[in-house]
Amino acid sequence: MALVGACFSLAFIAGPSIGACLSLHGRDNDQFNSRPAYLAITLTILEALILLIFLPETLKNNEKRKNKTSKQKYSLWTFINPFSTTNNSKKLEDIPSNKFLLNSISLIYFLFLLFFSALEFTLGFLTHIRFYYDSRQQGKLYLISGICMLLIQGVFVRRSPSTSKAQSKCALFGLIAIVPAYLFMAIANSEFLLYTGLLFYSISSATVVPSLTALFSRYCEQTQRGAFLGIFRSVGALSRAFGPLLGSTLFWMFGPTLSYSFGAICLLIPMFMFIKLRNNQKWTIEEIQNIKNK
Repeated sequence: MALVGACFSLAFIAGPSIGACLSLHGRDNDQFNSRPAYLAITLTILEALILLIFLPETLKNNEKRKNKTSKQKYSLWTFINPFSTTNNSKKLEDIPSNKFLLNSISLIYFLFLLFFSALEFTLGFLTHIRFYYDSRQQGKLYLISGICMLLIQGVFVRRSPSTSKAQSKCALFGLIAIVPAYLFMAIANSEFLLYTGLLFYSISSATVVPSLTALFSRYCEQTQRGAFLGIFRSVGALSRAFGPLLGSTLFWMFGPTLSYSFGAICLLIPMFMFIKLRNNQKWTIEEIQNIKNK
């Protein structure tokens, strides 16, 4: 998961820099430049084609038909419900503690990404209003953030032990770091405070998602791990869809100080939820099976 996160950090370094360069040239008019949008659409289509052509299908046709038949009775909400990601699992019914943990981690993940993406989306607005940043300076901001994320994931996250205890510590560290990140940005009247908040933001961005994803996968039964991780990522996509809408509404209604302060307070919710969950952490399914075998 750390390697996946590192790839994301590399993209976070290259993407804003390319977008900033394109925005400086070839404007259609004084207000709008469509070149970054065209490039993003082209890369997205290219990515989809690469996945379709080169990514092998691991599920056989007969098993695919069986799964399709068994899933017809479930609605779309079943697969994106952040309050219960295990409604369609019968194999977890005999392990209620793990079912509770999976649902709890999913809800924490949803709430974190909802508020995180809400404020992340408005960061460009904040820097433009307070510091009059243009597209090049905003690209530099995201470039520095991406480098910090890459270093954190490559040096610390990747080298941390692959145990539930280490992964939960890493996730908790990131959940705590995001609160001062947005508080610093809320009161930032200088670039020093802004970049201090950006450092905490980079720590959280580099640790929470890969750690929660790895932790979530540890509590899945092996034969259902792929399905559950797919639902888990869908829950994240749902929060990424509604987060920017929420953040933009709060930002333009109440301004950067109140909206970022409110967001930091809201991010205390998933943090305390995870602390409570971590204190009551149970065995993983693999560990339960090992105990039964003994």
